Amino acid sequence: LFTNLRVGGGLDRRLDGGYALDASLDYRFREHEEPGVRDDRDLRWRLGTSRAMGETNWAGGFRGRVSYRGNGDHRNDYSVFANFDRRIDTANQLRFGAELRRRSYPQGRLRERSRSTADASMRWTHALHDRVRLAATAHVGRNFQTSRPEGESAFHGATIELDYTLSDRWALHSFGRWEHDVFNTDAIRFYPDENDQAILRRNDNLYEFGARLVWRFAEGWTFRPEVLYTHDKSNVLDFNYSATEYWI
Repeated sequence: LFTNLRVGGGLDRRLDGGYALDASLDYRFREHEEPGVRDDRDLRWRLGTSRAMGETNWAGGFRGRVSYRGNGDHRNDYSVFANFDRRIDTANQLRFGAELRRRSYPQGRLRERSRSTADASMRWTHALHDRVRLAATAHVGRNFQTSRPEGESAFHGATIELDYTLSDRWALHSFGRWEHDVFNTDAIRFYPDENDQAILRRNDNLYEFGARLVWRFAEGWTFRPEVLYTHDKSNVLDFNYSATEYWI
């Protein structure tokens, strides 16, 4: 069990010529009741601008995250990003995105995990009968400038999202995400146990599945039970992980 707290806010400002500015801060805190389980603290920020031009929209800016990772370890993330949206017709829209980011562990045992990442994505969104929204995203990229024993890695993946408005008071949101990471350096690993050594090149498959039911039970109020399943599958045993979270 854990206690979760989230506090945040944002500011949007429309300007002449179709321009807009937006900024936000978001603080998240999670504390577990079980001893030895890592507690998380995150401060996330964003500063962006956009311009609407008929059926298209350009957006870009900066975003970042300062995180406490437990055992005295901290992590800093910061990036520059750009998106281009184009509405094809009343039911279809395309988005092309790109991002360059840096993940830095300033000191401590996790410092070797610091890395830079470049990725690009394409997203298609389709609306059906004003009640169903289907979105599919494909992305590809690379992690570089790192001291990880496994070296740099290339990755690609896909995400599927489905939103279904059941009625004026009920809605369902769901998604599935997969990513495949291929590393470029052979490393000695103890596999399958501490008595056997093997030279392995790490390969990961990362999966996430989630669903959220929204009940609008009063004006301005919603009740939202959620479930999130995470499964990380790797040929290096240290990086296998799975978890199921339930939220109310």
